Amino acid sequence: MASECASCGKARRSVGNRITRRGLSKLSGGIGLKTTGITRRTWKLNGRKMRVRTAEGVRNAWICMKCYKAGKYQKV
Repeated sequence: MASECASCGKARRSVGNRITRRGLSKLSGGIGLKTTGITRRTWKLNGRKMRVRTAEGVRNAWICMKCYKAGKYQKV
């Protein structure tokens, strides 16, 4: 697929929640944290589209920096 890392399959965007809390934790002597809001957020892939050498030959592919630094692909 064009929207993921060619090596590990990590998606270019993954979604989750940002949870906002207020109050003092029970460990610190309070009565506990209260959730005041939940909003959607996205995490973006730390990667780039680059020309790499694969088993099929040279091609353009999305590569995350974790795979690139690990040496799984060689830039051409």
